[in-house]
Amino acid sequence: GRFEFEISLHELSGIADPGAQSGLSRYLNKLGVGDEVDFVRVPELYRSVFPDLDIVLPTGWEALEDTLCRAFPHEARGVRSFAKHVRDAVSEIHRFTGGATRPNPLTAPFRFPNLLRILPISWSQFLDHHIRDARLKAVLSQYWGYFGLGPSKVSALYFGSAMNSYITTGPKYVRGRSQTLSNAFAAVFERHGGELRLNCGVAHI
Repeated sequence: GRFEFEISLHELSGIADPGAQSGLSRYLNKLGVGDEVDFVRVPELYRSVFPDLDIVLPTGWEALEDTLCRAFPHEARGVRSFAKHVRDAVSEIHRFTGGATRPNPLTAPFRFPNLLRILPISWSQFLDHHIRDARLKAVLSQYWGYFGLGPSKVSALYFGSAMNSYITTGPKYVRGRSQTLSNAFAAVFERHGGELRLNCGVAHI
């Protein structure tokens, strides 16, 4: 009928404020797509509802930690430890990948200790190091559906990096719908001389 449902892109992380050159914004701006699309900030990360708990997580690490510590005062120390190790690991990723030369494997354990600790383990194993309360672990694992694997199987490094991106830049969605972003890519492509053909089979590339 008169309703149209979004079944594709839900929201994005890494979309910085206008003019910022960071995260996903850097690539969209380089491709000339960033100015074609209006991204709308979502005020919270998500809401978790359980039989005995209803909690909304805010964006920003400080606000997130305060919210979790109020809801789980017995886990305050673990919350702070969890947040610090996620941020430290992400910081080390940027240092590891942003250098002009490949890191020396002999000094890497000393320069990137948090990264090397989180690299071989799953998200649930990472949480076990910091958190005991099963409900809090569930609250901190709500993004698993975005990654296609449950907490016991998804990489802690992958999960933590993505979660940090949502927390620091805040989730955003495309004004209109995700087709707006596809249309922007198509428009830029055609402006550069490309020819867009839809509903065509491909025999050879």
